[in-house]
Amino acid sequence: MPLLHVERIAKSFGGIQALRGCTFDVDQGSVTGLIGPNGSGKTTMFNVITGYTHPESGLVKYHDATIQGQSPRTIFERGLGRTFQAPRIFGRLSLVENLKVPTRQGTSHEPSRHRSTEWAEEWLAFVGLAQHRQTMAGALSYGQRKLLEFAIVLAAEPDLVLLDEPAGGVNPSMIETMAHLITETNGRGVTFLVVEHNMGFVMSLCHHVVVMHQGQVIADGSPDAIQSNPAVLDAYLGD
Repeated sequence: MPLLHVERIAKSFGGIQALRGCTFDVDQGSVTGLIGPNGSGKTTMFNVITGYTHPESGLVKYHDATIQGQSPRTIFERGLGRTFQAPRIFGRLSLVENLKVPTRQGTSHEPSRHRSTEWAEEWLAFVGLAQHRQTMAGALSYGQRKLLEFAIVLAAEPDLVLLDEPAGGVNPSMIETMAHLITETNGRGVTFLVVEHNMGFVMSLCHHVVVMHQGQVIADGSPDAIQSNPAVLDAYLGD
């Protein structure tokens, strides 16, 4: 049984069909990539899965429970977290204060533990930001903001995390850091669905890759299979 099951999802905006009957699975314990050209529907799919956009038809199941149409907060409470293309942080709060914000019920720690300074500092240390713990988040570099957002999501102890372009707009050193953190967190049992345009990052990190083009899923398989798939080569990767 997959951790996340997406079946025949359709969504349009005016006369534009953003998603056309998309179906794919994310297996528990995996790092799954979701790739495709700009405008292929990847972010819309993320928004559907996490409740920011409601589909016109189709099914999204998480832990074998139907979640499409539920609010982002409800889906978050179920243990599904996400990041965004542009990191969403609280710029006028310190890094420690940012980490005290996300709390969901039913995790292995009491809510008071989640909101403690010790809890926040543990996650800041994990992503390499401990030395900035009292810095205002708005003073961070773009890459550091991505790390902070990642820590904020992980602090809620999700089972599944959707990452929207974690390697986008950062330097090679930060890309390596993000890959290491994702791999280490995955080793602790967290499942990932990753949207990313950096093909080297995706193919080296992901166990499975789903390819979208013009709102449809056109391929679904291992990184090696995806890189040799003629439909993918034509639509996205090039010869």
